[in-house]
Amino acid sequence: MQNARSTALKALYNIEKSGAYINIELKKCLDSAEISDADKRLATEICHGTVKYKINLDFYIKNASSIKINKISPYVKIILRMGVYQIKYMDKIPVSAAVNESVKLAKRYGGARSGGFVNAVLKKIANSEIEYPKDKAEFLSVKYSYPLELCEKFISDFGFDFAKDIMEKSLERPKIYIRVNTLKISVDDFLKILDGEGIKYEKSALCPDAVRVSNLGLLLKSKHFSDGLFYVQDLSSMLACRILAPKKGASVLDICAAPGGKSTYIAQLMQNDGEIYSSDIYEHKIKLISENAKRLGIDIIKPCISDATAENKAYFDKFDFVLADLPCSGLGIVNKKPEIKYSVTQNDISNLADMGLEILNNCAKYVKKGGTLVFSLCTFTKDEGEENVKKFLSQNKNFALEEIDIDIENDGFITFYPHIYGTDGFFTAKFIRID
Repeated sequence: MQNARSTALKALYNIEKSGAYINIELKKCLDSAEISDADKRLATEICHGTVKYKINLDFYIKNASSIKINKISPYVKIILRMGVYQIKYMDKIPVSAAVNESVKLAKRYGGARSGGFVNAVLKKIANSEIEYPKDKAEFLSVKYSYPLELCEKFISDFGFDFAKDIMEKSLERPKIYIRVNTLKISVDDFLKILDGEGIKYEKSALCPDAVRVSNLGLLLKSKHFSDGLFYVQDLSSMLACRILAPKKGASVLDICAAPGGKSTYIAQLMQNDGEIYSSDIYEHKIKLISENAKRLGIDIIKPCISDATAENKAYFDKFDFVLADLPCSGLGIVNKKPEIKYSVTQNDISNLADMGLEILNNCAKYVKKGGTLVFSLCTFTKDEGEENVKKFLSQNKNFALEEIDIDIENDGFITFYPHIYGTDGFFTAKFIRID
């Protein structure tokens, strides 16, 4: 029999077993589950929360279990994590319900003995609190559920208090933004539609076309979506386009463009007048760019398959504006994709920084004299951002940083820390070709 918890368990088991992305695996399980919308919401909350707090939940289990955690069967371990999450982080669920439902699952997947074990562990956890480690990095690791290596790196880069604030912010629910398509409707007129339909919203102070909404699901099912009146897009992605500041009639290259959010906003800022080459390495992603452009009523985008790590001589000195939103560690969007933090290592960060610099150096060759190059990442590590700016300028003497026209003090680059700016964590730098 399917219910919210068994659906969450199925998704979590597949995520743990195969390293699947939480959003993709959860959607697959929810689509195949014959459960109510309320149960789907509960399954989503349990699934995301269990992944988000995994290290923390395991610490609770280690302190309460008579069996070493690596000896507990995968299903039972996940059931315990789900139970601990409900007990410690979901106020609206009674402890008795969290324990009883976990026991039922354990019996189904592990037999009567597993049910008794889960019952004993969860009741012990419900009636006790853990003592966090005194070592600063270990404390952050357990409290905010980040691997120890990342905690040590963040402390080294930012100091303990700043690192703590970054991690704490990453546990908050992500803000959902949409971008009003001003090619079809003004922001004020679109807000009147939201008012008329009782949808709560909040305008962004950083981007005039961005609106934070509370009921995205309702909007996605509406005629307003199919008519192309808005596009779902992270605020950081919109800001990168505004920092690029493309002009009407310009030639633009958007590197790593799929699924098309940045390209379509650039087109919007250009009033659908000019030429935009939107490149990505995968054909199926290129199709997404075309589909999104068509829905939004944009016809100046030219989707194209291209490997950003390979130099493209056909692009040399071709573009007035180049946006290089590059592959990175993704640590700035952990609140949306919590699984990211468990797989990123310092070695990964270093390799991604090297690849980013390689792509950035390629992009420099595509910019016309006097043209603009914007470099952006959905992370905040110094290796991938600030350090690569220094290396890029040392290797490209014909480029200089240009102050970003935004109400934030800067010298041509900004690290948007989520706990300071209320955005995703991201980095951006703006260069001008000066020869």
